[in-house]
Amino acid sequence: MFGQHHCGGVILKKLWVLTAAHCVTSYSARHFTVRVGEYDLTKPETDHTETDYSVEKITLHPNLYRPKRYNNDIALLKLNKPIEYDSYVWPTCLPDSDDDFSGQEGTVMGWGFVKENGKRRANILQKAQVPVMNRTQCQELYNEAKKKIRFEKGQICAGYREGKTDSCQGDSGGPLVVRQNGRFTVIGVVSAGIGCARPLLPGIYTHVPSHMSWITETIES
Repeated sequence: MFGQHHCGGVILKKLWVLTAAHCVTSYSARHFTVRVGEYDLTKPETDHTETDYSVEKITLHPNLYRPKRYNNDIALLKLNKPIEYDSYVWPTCLPDSDDDFSGQEGTVMGWGFVKENGKRRANILQKAQVPVMNRTQCQELYNEAKKKIRFEKGQICAGYREGKTDSCQGDSGGPLVVRQNGRFTVIGVVSAGIGCARPLLPGIYTHVPSHMSWITETIES
């Protein structure tokens, strides 16, 4: 957006990208460009792995994102033309609506800050391994930390009790994925957090399985 990296996203279909609602609610579709195949933001586009696509339409969840509650922080971007897949660019798999990934190891990716209160974002795509927790486990940790955040059905968290590693500011909209049978399945969208990698405060993600009926209906309509 405006020639700068703004948020992450993940390819679902040739015309559809999944991201966080808070990344797009303040602007119209014409303000956004989706770049696929990017890895190193410092390198000029001479290796021809990157391609830019205009956004034709932004679709928000019908129940709408509420900033102070973080729920329904999910959006779909319809592109102006189909993405061309190659060895650098391909879609993620989608989960079933009743899938439970708690206890599994997830991978989160993005170009956000590499530490809390950092002075610069990452130039090279970062990834971190984080254990996935269900919303009950998330709520217990945040209660222990005396934070007044209520986790709802469409939310999960991922991270370590002791902190250690986490998504951070600038990673919003990026995917939380798990590996299944050699393929990556997107189970979360980076949504919110208090600081980065703080003890008892794992990163908050929109729970993709909880929104599968809306996702499927939107991308197949």
